[in-house]
Amino acid sequence: MEELAADPEYRARIARLARQREAQWTSWNEAAQPLLRDLRDIGLNVSSLQDVCEVPAAAVPVLLAHAKRSEYADPIKDAILRPLASPVAAPFWAELVLLLQDGEVLSPGVRYLAAVALTAVAGDEHVGEIVQLARDPGLGEHRAPLLLYLASSTRPVAVMALKELRADPTVGRHAKALTRLVRRQRKP
Repeated sequence: MEELAADPEYRARIARLARQREAQWTSWNEAAQPLLRDLRDIGLNVSSLQDVCEVPAAAVPVLLAHAKRSEYADPIKDAILRPLASPVAAPFWAELVLLLQDGEVLSPGVRYLAAVALTAVAGDEHVGEIVQLARDPGLGEHRAPLLLYLASSTRPVAVMALKELRADPTVGRHAKALTRLVRRQRKP
């Protein structure tokens, strides 16, 4: 490690990468100004996307509205969706489901985060919807986070759905791994 730290080429490459990363964040923060402005309008002290991590319930409608906007690049939508994987977003369950289901709104790389948010806010009253979403082949690989909810549930419908999904060509390997993990954890 000391050799690398002393190597001028390595240090120059690391410095160049840091400048590129800083320039990229500057660009994303400039593009996200409408979001940041709307969050400030409801009283949040945010000046960059990095400030949008834990938000109060009042910010959830703002984040959902901006998640649907097409002009944002994936890293901006990523910053918008991550705080929605929080209990404060639970009252907006239906909007999160629509966000996951609408393949036009989110790119594949970010759509996965909508499923993560759903998994984070799902309660027992949502088990039926989670099962339906997990079975929906149109959601493809984005269903994988939903399997975590099914694996953590003891409700019979969730247990059966997880077992059924082991045969799914897209998420079957995840379902098999989670089934094995659950079985090991529940052994006395």
